[in-house]
Formats: sequence, structure tokens, C-alpha cells
Amino acid sequence: MVANAQTFTVPAGVPYGTYVWIPIPDGTFIYDGTDNLIVQIETTAVTNALEVWWLDSNLGTNTRVVGNPGDTVGSVTDGSQYLIKFRFAGGTVDVITGGGSNESFPFSSTLNNKRQYLYFAEELGTKGTITKVACRLLSNSNASNYNNFTVVIGHTTSTSLGSAMFSGNMADAQTVFSGTFTVPAGLGAGDWIEIPLSTPFAYDGKRNLVVQMSTLAGTADNNIIDALNNTLYLNRRNYADSNTTDTVAGTDNFLGDLILFMQ
Repeated sequence: MVANAQTFTVPAGVPYGTYVWIPIPDGTFIYDGTDNLIVQIETTAVTNALEVWWLDSNLGTNTRVVGNPGDTVGSVTDGSQYLIKFRFAGGTVDVITGGGSNESFPFSSTLNNKRQYLYFAEELGTKGTITKVACRLLSNSNASNYNNFTVVIGHTTSTSLGSAMFSGNMADAQTVFSGTFTVPAGLGAGDWIEIPLSTPFAYDGKRNLVVQMSTLAGTADNNIIDALNNTLYLNRRNYADSNTTDTVAGTDNFLGDLILFMQ
């Protein structure tokens, strides 16, 4: 049992053909790589059953059993399988928004700044210890040091940002990096600026995640990819033109591309 008695919400606006991640916070399954694998999903008290999921119906005989909740005899047996992806321990958690926008913050040459981004558990899909975070470059990197660079990560049950204080958006904020951060020359467009964490963060896989970065201005801009969408990313970013002020200067409908390196 890897997820027991969980409330799971399919978020609105997930693009056609992409995946919705189901967090499994209550256990870990070690797949031996030799045997076949059975995945059983049971839902009760469904409030909206109108979602439609991709199936492959040409996989042979008796590859899917469909029945009522509980340990009952399956009412339907067929040769279909749902299109499912798996995330394995040690793999990265990638949030790719599809782009469409960009900004230099937190890697700005003109302004001290602070940014918060909110990521849903359904977008992350696994618990684990976060050891490194990464932002995606719009174009080739420019070498620059950013002083007083700080990364804070925390959990939240909220589905939007907008507290009067940055700190109010995280229940258990933890400073995971603090110091001078250097973006090297030589990274290309689409590469990732990787930020190793001096203090790993234990993500519980159940709650949503807030990633906050703040810094003094550097000597060059390094624009990162994000996306503006009033439905998908409603109130998912907070920003301020100060690296220390705890009051929110603005909340808007952006989300940045992100990689979480996890153990």
C-alpha cells in the first residue's frame, strides 16, 4: 500500500496528452526489474467522474480488471492498459510549463529581488529529499555572481499565494541555501541553472510546495523560462524588488520551469 485513504484532486487545465501525477506518500515499492508489475487503484466517494484517461486496447488478453471498490471479483476483464508513467527514486522531478514568457529574476543585473513559486503535489508526484533545485535558461548564460543568494523551501496546503507576508505562505519554511551563487558562462538555451542545497529539504509528497529565491543584483542578467496562464497558474508567483522585505509587492499568474533533484 503506497497511498491509503488519500484525497486526490485532478487539477483543472492540464494540457491534453500530458500526465497527472498521483502522489504516493504512504509507502515505497521496490520494483525488482524482472517480474511483471501490477498497479491497483481504488477510488471511492468520487465527486466528479467525467475525466477521460488514455487507454491502449491492443495489449493482449486479460491485462486489465475493472470492478467495484473492495476485494471483489472484477466485473470486466479486457486487454487494455492505462497510459501510465512511473517515477523512480533518484530521478528528477521536472515541471515544464511550456514556456511562453521569461524574466531575469532571480538572476537580475539591475534589482535586488525576491520570488516565490507554488508547485502542486499533483505536478510533483512523489515524496523525497530535495538536494538541488534548477531553473531553466532562456538563452546562453552570462557569467555572474549573485550575493546574498537565498533559497527557502516549505510546504503549504494552499492552492494560491497572496499572503500579506512572504513567510505566511509556508507552514515550515526552511533555508536550504544562503551565500554567493555563481552562474557560469557556457550554459546554452534550455540548459538548467542548478543550485545545490547546503541543507536538503524533506518533501512529504502530500502537500503543495513553495520555492522561494532572493538575492542582490548581479553583474549580468540570466533570463529564466516561465509561463503566464490565468487558469493553470492563478496566483502562483509572488514577487518583490527587494531581497529582504517580507511584504508582498505583487502576486500574479506565472509559474517557472523547475527541476527538483531528489533522493
